[in-house]
Amino acid sequence: MKKLLLTMSAVTGILLSAGCPLPTHRGDTSGDVTPQRYAITVNSTGEVNGEKVTASVSEATEGTIVTLSATLDSSTRKVSFSTSESGITPHTIFTTNCKTTFIMPAKSLAITATFADKPSAATPDNRTANTVSFNMHYVHSGTFTMGEDMTTPAPEITLTKDFWMGETEITQGLWEAVWGLTWPGTAPAEVPGDGDSYPAYNVNWYDAVAFCNLLTQADDSIATTELVYYSDADKKTAYTKEDAKNNVPVYVDWSKTGYRLPTEAEWEYTARYKDADNSVWNGGDHVSGGPEYTNPEIENYGWFNENSHEKCYEVKRLTANALGLYDMSGNINEWCYDWIASYKPISQSDPVGPENGTRRILRGGSWSFGEEYMRVGNRYNYTPSARYSTFGFRLCRTAY
Repeated sequence: MKKLLLTMSAVTGILLSAGCPLPTHRGDTSGDVTPQRYAITVNSTGEVNGEKVTASVSEATEGTIVTLSATLDSSTRKVSFSTSESGITPHTIFTTNCKTTFIMPAKSLAITATFADKPSAATPDNRTANTVSFNMHYVHSGTFTMGEDMTTPAPEITLTKDFWMGETEITQGLWEAVWGLTWPGTAPAEVPGDGDSYPAYNVNWYDAVAFCNLLTQADDSIATTELVYYSDADKKTAYTKEDAKNNVPVYVDWSKTGYRLPTEAEWEYTARYKDADNSVWNGGDHVSGGPEYTNPEIENYGWFNENSHEKCYEVKRLTANALGLYDMSGNINEWCYDWIASYKPISQSDPVGPENGTRRILRGGSWSFGEEYMRVGNRYNYTPSARYSTFGFRLCRTAY
């Protein structure tokens, strides 16, 4: 079953939900028979300093919307919920001002609430899909200046939700384990690089979106109800490889926690990361984790046209940034979700770009690009249907 993550302020009441659809009520509707009521119990473990979870009611009829309220000791704490009822997905809650509920099943329900500290920044989470392992690193929410040292205006951006970011670009080994051996475009070659540990390339934006859904389905720890991408405006039909082949428009459910592409803001936030807790960031003219792009030492942090010998390289060969993320600068340009648009001269929270456009964002530069493209504030864009040996992507997931 799938876990949802929520960050909480000190001693804040939180509401949770499994997001199950409201079932059609069954039973006598004549009013002559009293509907059966089922018990709800909440058992807690790991709580400190008065932390607790309470249900809005102690018993309810089938189909009743039930609210759980949690009180946490501080913003560094979390509470996870689990139940043996297969119709209800457990969640891990980390954030403030979130209201969720679950639908009462036709049986008594025992819920376990497990309190613990939330992960520290850069904490890796090892995942497995079809026997291939990969790491996601934890990223705390926060505020930064996007495009600083690169452009005017440089808006203040706040990311309100914690998220996970891929330790590396998607590798060819993970791609083939999830997608299959037949590539959507030209298969990798010896030049620029072929092998399980090399980054996947020659994939367009639509391919990347379809892959994210496939990976969510392949990861047994994530409920298939948490798919992010859909081919219909009602968000009922999952986006597929066939949709990607035909460049079908994509609809996004941002409330879901399956795998997805990072937004441009999430990408730059993690690329600049140095010490967010103390509001210390690399400048936009730096390479990720390293010095300014004019410093010769950048060759220790990314592959570009001066050190690549006209090829890409296996991931994790150079120095990671402060979050433990490799190749954020260089090696392969990374697709982001957003359509390209000029920055707005206003503060924003959780921007995802314009609703429509003709070109999608790529970030980071590549093995064939110059050092100026490796700057963490540099923006690049291309038509989303394009496949090139310098185009790949990195995974992201909302944490709760």
